[in-house]
Amino acid sequence: MASTLAAEHLPVARVCVDVTPRHLDRVFEYLVPADMSDDAQPGVRVKVRFGGREVPGWLLARTQTPDHDGTLAPLRKVVSPEQVLAPQVATLARAVADRYAGTLADVLRLAVPPRHARVESEPDNQVPGRQDTGNGGATSETGTVPTVGETVGTVPTAGETVGTVPTAGETVGTVPTAGETVGTVPAVLQGPPGRRDQQDRGTVPTVSPPTPTVSPTPPPSPDTSAWSVYRGGAAFCRHVREGRAPRAVWSALPGSPKDAQRRRTSKPAPAPDDEPNTRPDWPVAVAQAVASCVLAGRGALVVVPDARDVARVCDALAAVGLAEHQRGEQGGTVRLEAAMGPARRYRAFLAASRGRADVVVGTRAAAFAPVANLGLAVCWDDGDNLHAEPRAPYPHVREVLALRAELEGCALLLAAFGRSVPAQGLVERGWAQAVVADRPVVRERTPRVRALTSVELAREGPAAAARLPSPAWRAVRDALASGPVLVQVPRAGYLPLVACARCRAAATCSQCHGPLHLGGPRHTPGCTWCGRLAGDWRCDSCGFDGLRAVRIGSQRTAEELGRAFPGTTVRVSGAGVRADRSRPSPNPDLSTSTNLPTSPVSSASLSTVPSTSTDPSASAELVQPDPRTGTDPSSSVTQPDPSPSATSSGTRVGSTRPRRPSPTGPVPDEVAVLDQVPARPALVVATPGAEPVAVGGYAAAVVLDAQVGASLRDETETLRRWLTAAALVRPDGEVLVVGDGPPRPTQALVRWDPAWLASTDLAERIDLGLPPAVRVATLTGTRDAVETVAARVDVPHLTRLGPVPAPTEDDPTAVRVLLRTPLRHGPALTSSLAASLSVRSAHREPGTLRARVDPADLR
Repeated sequence: MASTLAAEHLPVARVCVDVTPRHLDRVFEYLVPADMSDDAQPGVRVKVRFGGREVPGWLLARTQTPDHDGTLAPLRKVVSPEQVLAPQVATLARAVADRYAGTLADVLRLAVPPRHARVESEPDNQVPGRQDTGNGGATSETGTVPTVGETVGTVPTAGETVGTVPTAGETVGTVPTAGETVGTVPAVLQGPPGRRDQQDRGTVPTVSPPTPTVSPTPPPSPDTSAWSVYRGGAAFCRHVREGRAPRAVWSALPGSPKDAQRRRTSKPAPAPDDEPNTRPDWPVAVAQAVASCVLAGRGALVVVPDARDVARVCDALAAVGLAEHQRGEQGGTVRLEAAMGPARRYRAFLAASRGRADVVVGTRAAAFAPVANLGLAVCWDDGDNLHAEPRAPYPHVREVLALRAELEGCALLLAAFGRSVPAQGLVERGWAQAVVADRPVVRERTPRVRALTSVELAREGPAAAARLPSPAWRAVRDALASGPVLVQVPRAGYLPLVACARCRAAATCSQCHGPLHLGGPRHTPGCTWCGRLAGDWRCDSCGFDGLRAVRIGSQRTAEELGRAFPGTTVRVSGAGVRADRSRPSPNPDLSTSTNLPTSPVSSASLSTVPSTSTDPSASAELVQPDPRTGTDPSSSVTQPDPSPSATSSGTRVGSTRPRRPSPTGPVPDEVAVLDQVPARPALVVATPGAEPVAVGGYAAAVVLDAQVGASLRDETETLRRWLTAAALVRPDGEVLVVGDGPPRPTQALVRWDPAWLASTDLAERIDLGLPPAVRVATLTGTRDAVETVAARVDVPHLTRLGPVPAPTEDDPTAVRVLLRTPLRHGPALTSSLAASLSVRSAHREPGTLRARVDPADLR
């Protein structure tokens, strides 16, 4: 047992105990035994006695005198002398917990990866000591991490702006000093996101952000050619290189300057061997901004949605001289993503924590990476839902990096092809500046967009109702002569939703009444909720056993395109995609797990039309909508085309009775999300977010079921998905939007003007009182628990909406209450909500409850 003799110097340890009850979200003091004094440094993992058992925790700080009047219990164990919790990360975690009415322990579990003892014991020469970054929070002497109730950082008051990015020819301002005013802030959108109002906190001490370090001697100028076409782009990189802290919202353009020059000169696209890949260009621009930061002697952090984007950014960084970090060396880039595995991820985390790596590139959790002397934080595609943490307290990467920019005085870059409404709010309140290209540059760098709505296709007659109308069929046929064609569909799978082929009633599970789906042409219908097979299904209304499609997924779309374009390679990219390879493909290029056979499917298992016809009406007839369904016309496989080649059975998917398997048996493919496809002609069917990059760019792109995809999310999210696909097309290519999508996203896509749609959406949200114009908290759970917690929340100008029914799979009787307040009272709302939840935890009130602040799914 460790000695109870206290350490002579700084004998009191302030510990965040890793426990879940909310009323225990505070710092506890423990005695540091003398024999642990050398290892018990701020940032290490420890074990303490708490509630009669030994629990883990993080040592935040050591002080000379305790605040507690009684006897202190000693630390039980220092798990490892490795200081995994950097001071700036501890301060950031406290700020994030306050922003989302969560607990510090919950945030630290997201910020610090699990320990890997073998990795820590690996030989590592010249391990540098932790550098003092000048950021508030825990230090090795007397600094502390703010406890519950303290305020972290400062907030610009009404009329104050923090950091701007100028237009071309202007300079970038620095962070204003105390009392300095730069511009004005609209009263309805005061203050940056998630910060505390100092007046609401009274005389609580604050930890001010550090003044950005300005290099006395400017470092050498890196290549910033990718930013030259954007107003304020070159200035942003220049001031990052000078150690300042500009904040920008960047609307990226597809392609590269080479593509624009080729379009101006009307030169054909190069052969794949001449130019391996000129798309996309945004990783190159991000790498150049990061290089500007590293040349100034500061670190950089890049957070992207998925692993494919991580690889692209790392490749671009290697091209500018920031290669992957090597063990035992100083400098370089490390990756932080969950797919790396525990050992590799922890090794990369230690490289950043020890100050060995200059740049960290990763996914969601990398927003908390302990980058030493952080000078630039980048978030690519902040509107992607992968940036929203699904675990409590549900922080968003955009908000985390915005808080970090304030606390550490670093530059911030929010970048995307589109423009999210929260990012537009930052621009309109003056907290950040827009970095955009002039309209002539936009026209040169973007492909032509055509919207094939029902009005546009009225002249086509009955074929206008087809899922792939004649103009789209002809455009795809012509584009296949020069390269691959991307087809974006809103849903994955085969037939995600089916109905009775006779009475059109929805097909549901006999056990849980969940919707049925088909995973393939020879698959038995199954329930999407409980997973039970429904081989003996019959309609409850009419007793019929046949099914018809109501929703069409990417795999079924690939089958239909294979029949419409015989002899063409068809590839599918998307999570959860499985291909049926029960019969061999005549095309050797279709032998991989991501390809589908183009041969027709047997009519015994699925109603089809002849696949040899080259008439566009006949080839698209299989996916013609049913005007009688009404709910989702573009995704119903119903009435056949009146052409002579159409079959009479075009509405029925088939009987649900088990069929005799093929001689070889179905071989399901593994889940496949493609990263890149060659420049050869092919049809690439992808769901949103799974679009692979084509070498040299796609010759064309088709957005199918525009009205279906638009109904899934709000308008800005719809435009973001469309822009992601359109950005992969060559400037001389064409983008077709098929279906009656919402008018505003369609107009914004045609004009390639995402800022206009975001600004319009933001103005409507201000009028309606929706985030980000207001601060909102939702309480979902049993009625008694929700009403009790909501009654204790006391905030000025608070609006309470509900309770309204919000059934879930676990509790069909659940209700939801929405608490809304102006932005200036947002910190008071989260503080009062956290206090109410702490009372609920301390009193062990019955019922279930989930609280969320500014949920991403609130529409």
